[in-house]
Order: sequence, then structure tokens, then C-alpha cells
Amino acid sequence: MLELLFGEDQIAKLTSFEYDAKIHGTYILYHLDSDLCRLNRFREAIIYEPNEKYKALCFEWQYDFVKKFLGDRAKITVISFDKVDKEMSEYYKQYLIK
Repeated sequence: MLELLFGEDQIAKLTSFEYDAKIHGTYILYHLDSDLCRLNRFREAIIYEPNEKYKALCFEWQYDFVKKFLGDRAKITVISFDKVDKEMSEYYKQYLIK
């Protein structure tokens, strides 16, 4: 999934906190899987490293919760479920279905 959203050089390696990519100095977490433990660790980074820039990606139905949970320190971007579904279908057709 990360490869569909980010370039290989943008995907996070082993780090001290949760994030999936770093683009133009902004730490990005995708919350499409609704993993609350990862979201909480990302919020801890926001609290303890306030001078950095943060962004979370989520589906429309997750937006209100994620926005309230992370507060104003992170930008929240909504990802279309239909777009993700289409991209995943294409990925499976290309790589997994033979």
C-alpha cells in the first residue's frame, strides 16, 4: 500500500516514532487501516516534537475522529476509498493474479 501512495525514497525506514513517509520535511502517517496504536504513537511525536510538520491520511469516515485526536498540529488529508480500491485492484491484477 505504501508503494501506491509514496515514492520508494519517501517511505520511512526504522524510526523512533510512527510515520510512513517524509515528503518535503513533513512526516506523514496513513491511517487507512485504522490502527489506533500507530495513530497514538504519531500523536506522541506531535506532542514531543512540536517544531516538525505532520500530516495524516485517512478515509472520509475517519476524518472527524483523526482531526479531533491529533488536533491542529497535523494536517489531515482525506483519501478517496474508491481511488484506493481501484489502485489496489490494479496492483493485484498486475502482480498477484497470474
